[in-house]
Amino acid sequence: MSVKIGHASIDENGNGRGGKAGDQTRKEVCVREWYDKNWNKVIRPNNEKIAKKIADAMEAACANDNIGYNMNNRNTLYIEAKKKGWDISKITNTCETDCSALVRVCVCAAGIDIPDIFTGNEAEILKNTGKFKVLTDKKYLRGDGYLKRGDILLNELSHTAIVLSNGSEVVKKSFISKPNIKKDKGAKKEKKQWSVSDEGVNMIASFEGLRLEAYKCPAGVWTIGYGHTKGVKENDKLDSENEAKKLLKKDLKIYEGYVIQCIKNKKITFEMTQNRFDALTSFTYNLGAGCLETLVSGRNAETVAEKILLYNKAGGKVLEGLNKRREMESELFLKK
Repeated sequence: MSVKIGHASIDENGNGRGGKAGDQTRKEVCVREWYDKNWNKVIRPNNEKIAKKIADAMEAACANDNIGYNMNNRNTLYIEAKKKGWDISKITNTCETDCSALVRVCVCAAGIDIPDIFTGNEAEILKNTGKFKVLTDKKYLRGDGYLKRGDILLNELSHTAIVLSNGSEVVKKSFISKPNIKKDKGAKKEKKQWSVSDEGVNMIASFEGLRLEAYKCPAGVWTIGYGHTKGVKENDKLDSENEAKKLLKKDLKIYEGYVIQCIKNKKITFEMTQNRFDALTSFTYNLGAGCLETLVSGRNAETVAEKILLYNKAGGKVLEGLNKRREMESELFLKK
């Protein structure tokens, strides 16, 4: 599973100009898998809080169907967002943006006021604020492993997007949990590295569906197994279900890391159990790190189990598949 990114892509007619205001297809401004767009720079916030606010703003834009793509009216989103105090989720008037205008709005929503930008001047303007650094090493450009949530991807000739999840190498280096284990005085303190159980992997696999031959998902990304995308090419094949599950377990490490991060940062304050960890990782694999933080922050376990059930809609409509998944996750979360 590749890192998630958010961006303004194209209008409902596959054009850059002339479409109706608002997102007519739910793909004009959207979340998708990382892909190689010949990125030549990654612009990284110097401050993690700023990075989080930029990513949160992008997620809010992608979730708001009042925001569409049209280069002719690219700054109408900026006007509407400013009216709402940069709370993009509160925008109710239809408006438009393009890729760089959307990045500008997300940066402004993080408290950094910048002028209008285009892909050609974006890196210079952001660097000159003193709040960002520009990365050009190939490890940041040709793959997603070293990317961080809140990074800004840039191809100066054509496109820009915002990273919404941490890459596998970042997760590996950063997150080992220290669960709340009561010990007798004088006993040696234990460390536990959380990971999804086999039962949890099987549950997630049951939601994703198995494909042993590579196929293009609706976003146009080559995919195989249980939603695995990294390095997949046309005509790739897997030999067995076990091979697919190995890839799934590898992909889940990123999403385990997001849950562990919430434990480490004390956004999760209730006692962690294996069933709760499995349920939250499944939830995050489906919906992303932003939804996880919203779900758990400041809530007890009973409230979290109730709120999980609310994440059952797409495009404002309840979907039976999502409804079933949320019910199973909530039930597992409460299981002793």
